[in-house]
Amino acid sequence: MDKDRKKEAIDTALEKVGITLSTETLNLLSSQVSEAIMNSDISNKVLVTATDIARMMSYKPFSSAMRKIIESPDFPKPFSIVGGGNNKWLKSQVEDWILKKYEESSSLRRSAIFRSR
Repeated sequence: MDKDRKKEAIDTALEKVGITLSTETLNLLSSQVSEAIMNSDISNKVLVTATDIARMMSYKPFSSAMRKIIESPDFPKPFSIVGGGNNKWLKSQVEDWILKKYEESSSLRRSAIFRSR
């Protein structure tokens, strides 16, 4: 369902009970619910799936961007507990990779700022 149809369905449901929300409020609630789901979904997991990783990084699970990330040579390698089963990743390795990318990005921005002075 596209974004406009989702919003329309939510607005209709809220109107039935006498509630009207602005787009800004609806977007804020949506992001808070998404964050809560993401955090509760994987907070206690040791192993994560590609869908979990996408949620951790705010990507759509089966997007081309996610495939590029997972297939990247420096991304942690997946494994299967049962041969032929779904791939899993160690959550700690994925979190370390995300942190490393963030630090690299921050470092590049800082060096660009200092070079421009």
